[in-house]
Amino acid sequence: MSGSYDSPLAESVFGKRVSIDIAGETIAASLHQPEKNAGVAPVLLLHGLGGSRHEHNGIFIRTAARMAAAGITVMRMDFRGAGESTGTTINMKPSSLVADTLAGIAFLKESCQAERVTVLGLSLGGLVASLAALESEDLDSLVLWEAPFDLIETFTRLLGPFSIEKVRARGYLQAGLLQVSHDFVEGFRRLDSRELMKAVTIPVLVVQGTDDKIVRFEDAERWRKALIGSRCEVVYVKDADHAFPAEAHAEKAIAETIAWLSTRSTPWTP
Repeated sequence: MSGSYDSPLAESVFGKRVSIDIAGETIAASLHQPEKNAGVAPVLLLHGLGGSRHEHNGIFIRTAARMAAAGITVMRMDFRGAGESTGTTINMKPSSLVADTLAGIAFLKESCQAERVTVLGLSLGGLVASLAALESEDLDSLVLWEAPFDLIETFTRLLGPFSIEKVRARGYLQAGLLQVSHDFVEGFRRLDSRELMKAVTIPVLVVQGTDDKIVRFEDAERWRKALIGSRCEVVYVKDADHAFPAEAHAEKAIAETIAWLSTRSTPWTP
């Protein structure tokens, strides 16, 4: 573990560079530790497809800094094949993304000596977070920012009705500048979120923009209905596009999330 900044304040704002070893590869991450702990479970941030631990317009840096200022420890991480982590996007698949998440949860939990961790995922990161909740008993809660309920349905709507069929012939899907593998597509195609989410029992916050051009705002209600065993709250950010690019919309998403997390304070201290 190595630090990038000298002062505690700088580290809480920009984070301390850390790395996680997994299956011969390395996950790059940034750890933000508050000067004073608020007793809230530490938070792991998961980015979307084509994103990184900084995310669009640096919203994850800003989110982590704001949370640290509120007394919450946060770690931002790059999935393998993204950002500064090793690997390539073509090697991503649901199982590898969940494995990365579980490694991040374990690292953050050990670093903070915390009992449980909250996972916040944006877009694809939110879907992955929901899958990790099925594999880990170390989660305190989930926060889903504009997460697609059905990724393949979303791909089909955005890329055309024949895009998924072409994967069988090509062996990959071209999603903008990215290529994702047949295993990636087939893995997510086989998922039945409506059935799987019945097993999630931890509290969930869904934050969704009403003008999201990537993930339909109706997906928020689909999450709520599927999470029948969870206490699920939905917050809509009026007129917000995907990843909350407007300043006011980003502020709303961050503030609502911190307020929700703050109601979940625990007796944990680092």
